[in-house]
Amino acid sequence: MTVWNGENLIGLISAITDGYINVFITYLLVKPEYQKMGLGKIMMNDFMKKFEGFGRRILTTELDKEEYYKKFGFNIDGIAMFNNDWKEDIEG
Repeated sequence: MTVWNGENLIGLISAITDGYINVFITYLLVKPEYQKMGLGKIMMNDFMKKFEGFGRRILTTELDKEEYYKKFGFNIDGIAMFNNDWKEDIEG
């Protein structure tokens, strides 16, 4: 889902899903000058409705954003693990 102001992209949310049980929200982005206007909330609410009934709705975020995502029913449950070599893989 994207949000535009004319020809300028100002918001974006994306997810990966298996179509039945799992949906992983990969990112929610709003340009800084458009933050605190409710755009992220609108996009998250639309996604939560779209994937209602899925057994697991998952996301990763920075710790300082935890309270924001709690508003949508997310809680910390386990850990996420990352392979630190990913930058080398894409930068060659």
